[in-house]
Amino acid sequence: MRKKLIAFLVTALFCLPVFANDRCDTSFLPEAFYHTFRESLPIHMGRLSRGYPPQIMGSAFLPEENWSSGALCYNNVWYAADAFKYDVYTDELVIQTPAKFSVVPVAYRIQSFLLANRKFVRMNTLGKLMSGPGFYELVTDGKLSLIAKRKRFLEEKVGENQVERQFLVTDEFYIKKNDQVKRVHSKKDLLSVVNDKRKLIKKVLRDEKLPFKKNRETLIIAAIEAYNKN
Repeated sequence: MRKKLIAFLVTALFCLPVFANDRCDTSFLPEAFYHTFRESLPIHMGRLSRGYPPQIMGSAFLPEENWSSGALCYNNVWYAADAFKYDVYTDELVIQTPAKFSVVPVAYRIQSFLLANRKFVRMNTLGKLMSGPGFYELVTDGKLSLIAKRKRFLEEKVGENQVERQFLVTDEFYIKKNDQVKRVHSKKDLLSVVNDKRKLIKKVLRDEKLPFKKNRETLIIAAIEAYNKN
């Protein structure tokens, strides 16, 4: 199983664009290394994850419920991981060890990670408009590239007898064009980036027949795909 996972991830790594401090060796440790060291792997070192109370609605994680397989570049070395998830709220990874403990490795030592088929890179600086240091998802790549900062906001509402708490999705999106990065929050922002193909993109958005505010990611991806193909 791990061999198939590593074969897939190696293919994905060669398709991973370099936006930031991603200087990891694209080779993986041999299978015997995982069997020999198991619990003492560097990615299994860290504090225990406390999780969140079940009363909180929504999820702080990607994926939201189950563990995912993938890989992470830790201290410039790629490690295959059978079970981990991304805590979007704290901007950290949670890894399940072979002994079924959930640990949080040191975030700044992780240069990038692959969560199933999703690619994330730690960025320290990429323009003044970025949210700041942290993990950013590389959603699409091409003449226009979409970068997403996955975010969660913990909303609290005080009722008569209890406090209701819920994780809300507050993702931010950025488009990279000609080595320039611009945040895209509105349709106006998007059209300003694709001004050279404005007519085409406006038609694409009309054909989707979706309100932009509630479908930002879907529409931005549709616009980028149309732009990159033409």
